[in-house]
Amino acid sequence: MTALFVTDLNKPAPISFLLQAGVFLSLMFFQLVAPYSGIAFNKLEPLLYSFSQRTNHELLGRLALIPLKEFPSSLFREMHAADRRAWFLKGEGKYKEAIQQEERAVELATFVCGTNDVFTILYNTELALLNEDYGRFGVAEEQLKKIMQTSKSALGPKSFHTVRTYCALAYLYERQGRHAEAEKHNRLRLEFEEDQFKPQCLNRLAHVYVRAGKFAAAESIYSKLAANAPRSINQGLFDLYVKQKRFKEASRLLTRDGQRLAIFDSPTTQANFAELQICLGNEALAEEVLLKNIRAKTPWYTPGHPYPRKLLPSVCTLADLYVKQKRYAEAEKLFKAYLSEKENALGKGHIQTSINLDDLGRLYETQGKYNLAISYYVKALSVRENSLHAEHPEIAESFNNLRRVADKSDCDLFGGPGPQSYSQVLNWSERRSDSER
Repeated sequence: MTALFVTDLNKPAPISFLLQAGVFLSLMFFQLVAPYSGIAFNKLEPLLYSFSQRTNHELLGRLALIPLKEFPSSLFREMHAADRRAWFLKGEGKYKEAIQQEERAVELATFVCGTNDVFTILYNTELALLNEDYGRFGVAEEQLKKIMQTSKSALGPKSFHTVRTYCALAYLYERQGRHAEAEKHNRLRLEFEEDQFKPQCLNRLAHVYVRAGKFAAAESIYSKLAANAPRSINQGLFDLYVKQKRFKEASRLLTRDGQRLAIFDSPTTQANFAELQICLGNEALAEEVLLKNIRAKTPWYTPGHPYPRKLLPSVCTLADLYVKQKRYAEAEKLFKAYLSEKENALGKGHIQTSINLDDLGRLYETQGKYNLAISYYVKALSVRENSLHAEHPEIAESFNNLRRVADKSDCDLFGGPGPQSYSQVLNWSERRSDSER
């Protein structure tokens, strides 16, 4: 059908025009007889819209749009359906396909609702966030800036969608290490944000201060938030105290009146307690608490068994402890269990499994098992190459891991400092395996 609607505009195409005119008249005829023949008009709308976008004859395209302007119901449903498909594809780590669907939603929203409509602004924001997750930071930034201006003029500076763009830009700048710009947009968000969301905004601003090395400013914000929520733990403040080795103050956050605060009710609190004990040198106590929590919530516990997701903070902390103690076999079982849990929940090759593959690569690298380390680093890179844009920082991280192993193992198969491209990585891995046989 595509070939039917597309011709070379530099050459006369009377046959093409007649064919397109025939298709157009057929669609219009079915539209007229639809009420009497039982044909649902909403089944014709997508065909009319497709025709209007594909035809190279302006008059026919404009005529096809007339009934759509009056009755856009099915296009509206298709617009929402495309957005939902994008959401599901993102959950599966398929960012390229998700971006295509979101672009479709934006196209339909612009046509059906107009440029300044809430739906168009919403779907454009989702598209920008998808581009950010995919690793196209420059594209995402430009899109978010345009959305912010449109939202400001159409909905006002205090509207939910405008404030959301402040938040999205702040996070994008934070990911890029552009702390001054991240702080500026977090403050804009704080100025216009609703009261119920201001604690979340303050937490984000404090996190930016930590990353920028402004620890006093971060502590001031965290302390105020902790004072307003005395029965909960401010994770940011706890992490800051541990980072600065202020263990007594970190310990006070986990207790009330000398008693541990919900230590076995919250996996995060429990993991925090264990992390603190490791920093204090109480590794046996940390291991006991972690294992007790895992076994209490998983009666069928055996080393290497996949764990419920809510226990993963404890599993990760325990695995890191085993690595520190050079109990590599036990750490390996836990890391593989974590990987198995994610693959069971999300599927093999999901982008989130790349972190776990890196964990196993680092474990083998620590032990000097460079061939195994390379195999897991290559798997992690393969997952990222399939899901992310070539300029994404995580792909650069994968290359750095492989170059580091190349340096440690005195690998001269490249005649250089390590791999520079994915094809080189695969070739390197294969040649290395052949050389060790």
